[in-house]
This record gives sequence, C-alpha cells and structure tokens, in this order.
Amino acid sequence: MQDQVSAFRESANFFIHDVSAFPLVLGRPETLVPGYAGQWCEEMTTLVRQAHPFVIVMGPQADAERHEDRRLRALWLKHNREPLVRRCRLLVYVEPDAAKRAGLSALAALAVKAFGVPVALTAGMDEALARGEQVLRAEAAQMAREGARDSVAQ
Repeated sequence: MQDQVSAFRESANFFIHDVSAFPLVLGRPETLVPGYAGQWCEEMTTLVRQAHPFVIVMGPQADAERHEDRRLRALWLKHNREPLVRRCRLLVYVEPDAAKRAGLSALAALAVKAFGVPVALTAGMDEALARGEQVLRAEAAQMAREGARDSVAQ
C-alpha cells in the first residue's frame, strides 16, 4: 500500500492541493484566486478516484470566494458526494480567530449534512495536522483489524 501512496504523490499534478504528505492533503489558500474552481474540481476528482482514504486540511483563507467558483465547487460536491464520502475521512479548516471559528461551526454542520464528510475547525495548523493524523491512524487500525478478520475467516 505504501508503494501505491508514494506513486500517487509522485504522479499527481496538483496546484490547489499539496499532496506531498498524502494521505494528508494540504490546501494552498494562496492558490484560491478568482477562476480556481475548474482546477479544484479536477484535483478533487483525482483524489476521490484513487484507492486510499485521505484528510484535507485547509489553512486560513483571506479573501471571500467568487460566486462562480463557489457555484462550480458546489456542483462538483453535489455530483460527487458518494465518492467523496468513500475516500475523504475529514475536512479540517484552520481559523485562528475564535469568533470567526465559532461562526463557521454552523456552516460546518450544514456542510456535513449536505456532503457527508466530517468537518473540524481548529485554531492552528499543528492542531489541524494532529487531528488529520489521528483520523488516518484510526482508519489504518480499522483496516488492519478488518484484514486480520478476513484472513481468519478464510
């Protein structure tokens, strides 16, 4: 499995997302310029089509998203809900400002209902990465238990 993950890291042509630490996927807020959504959709399609679970961590975003980019992302999320839920274990947003983070929690709850992927809000990148790694370790442990159970059953 590690060979497949390494091959994915090396072969993926990403700009919006940094996959160098895959299965931790780091969003690059500085790339979210007007018109970015097409590239975002391509990258997300690539992520959900590969075989491994992953976590996306998004750093603080400075500017408001353009309506057209938000619309295109929403359409992608609507049409790709099932594969997204199958692969993405957690979406973590970093928001250092406590008041903004509190305001985002209601939106996060709506996003979970709409798109099926758990969302976490953290104050800093270290906390976000730790949350992502924790979820991925739990996923790996569960997969190992299921693998052991399957081999015993055979």
